[in-house]
Amino acid sequence: MLNNSIKISQTTNEIILNINVIAEIDEIISELEEKLPKLKDFYQTSTIPMRITGRLFTDSEIEKVKSLINSQIKVDIKFDDVSDLLGLHAIKKTFEVDTDISETKFIQNSLRSGQRQEYSGSIVICGDVNAGAEVIAGGNIMILGSLRGLAHAGANRK
Repeated sequence: MLNNSIKISQTTNEIILNINVIAEIDEIISELEEKLPKLKDFYQTSTIPMRITGRLFTDSEIEKVKSLINSQIKVDIKFDDVSDLLGLHAIKKTFEVDTDISETKFIQNSLRSGQRQEYSGSIVICGDVNAGAEVIAGGNIMILGSLRGLAHAGANRK
């Protein structure tokens, strides 16, 4: 593991944990477990709040992250509101109001012929799906490029 999913910075008013937008929750938890002891030392002499930004979290992910941090450090934790975020996460949050919601997997490259991506939730592809490539999602599919291959959304629905 490269441990580059979380960047920690400090302002005069807060500690900021900037989470990589494509980081999976397991990576985030693992990296937090490594970095929290160092932050714990800092918080022995400080009480400034902590803000988590960069990635949109589900409610269950927020609870996991909060409980992990609070198990080692007693600190006020604020997660950025979706209105503060830009890019795909803001688009995703806008669509959540009108559609059934599931976990979303982000793929930041094009799919070539013969490649296949399957996911039980929704998939966002930042690139093309070329002829001979397949995308199968239990939820929604969003392709920010050309669709020349196969895309099957709602595969879990009866």
